[in-house]
Amino acid sequence: MLPGVAQAVRQFNEAGFLVIVVTNQQCVAKGLLTETQLKSIHRRMVADLKRQGSVIDAVYYCPHGAEAHCACRKPEPGMILEAARDYKINLAASWMVGDCFKDVQAGLAAGCKTAWITESGFGRSEGARPDLMVRSLAEAAPRLLVDH
Repeated sequence: MLPGVAQAVRQFNEAGFLVIVVTNQQCVAKGLLTETQLKSIHRRMVADLKRQGSVIDAVYYCPHGAEAHCACRKPEPGMILEAARDYKINLAASWMVGDCFKDVQAGLAAGCKTAWITESGFGRSEGARPDLMVRSLAEAAPRLLVDH
């Protein structure tokens, strides 16, 4: 886990935000992991954060490869829209925070405000215009909470 992530998630929890992970995992489509193995990784991530006092409310993943052109694989907004239905989320009042342009595009397509985390070094903005661009989730947290 990157430095500051657990603390940032805890700050979101304390402010009353739902924290939902939406992630492309084409490793399943490529046969590198089974869905069972992926779910185990997600459970360990959630448990690790919980031990640090941080709560992930849900994890949504797309197991498809890019060639599948499915509605759930980011930059499509399918996983965000599904989470919004499941948790009755007002997307216009929500933030999609991600580390690549596909995350920003998915958030914009779903009607969210967007924050791009640059520390991972994944990709360029590819024309997507995030509302906020910061180095880390730890840096983003206080700025998103001010907006809350």
